[in-house]
Amino acid sequence: MEDDLEKLKKKRTTLRTLISKLLNKIDDSLKLEDSDDLEVSCEILVEKKTDLKKLDEGIHKLIDTESVEADVVTCEEYQENCSRFIKRINRVLRKEKTSNKKFDESRVKPQNSVKLPKLLLEKYSGDSKKFTEFWNSYECTIDKKLKS
Repeated sequence: MEDDLEKLKKKRTTLRTLISKLLNKIDDSLKLEDSDDLEVSCEILVEKKTDLKKLDEGIHKLIDTESVEADVVTCEEYQENCSRFIKRINRVLRKEKTSNKKFDESRVKPQNSVKLPKLLLEKYSGDSKKFTEFWNSYECTIDKKLKS
């Protein structure tokens, strides 16, 4: 049992070291706003945080009651630190996605206005003698142009 506890503690120490290195790398990427690296690092951090939580729970089952309180406090500090970085990454990625979306929308916006020539078409007065003249004018101006 004591041997299992030592193995778990060594694994946890190694994992904490890896997490600390990853957090330093993430901090640098946050300063540079390297979104590709941040996405990958965030996924790795979430996995490592889960692994650390499992190791902590295994160790808490094996250690004596006096040591549990101090160990839980230290474990929670690591968990909070990981959560803080995950939130920072997500905030930066969300901000970048919205700014990219706004940029894409402004760049691709089609122009909705087209300047068309004015059509001059006299109104039909209702006089049956002038209907043929009106109809010829209508066909030349509108009807035949739409068909072609």
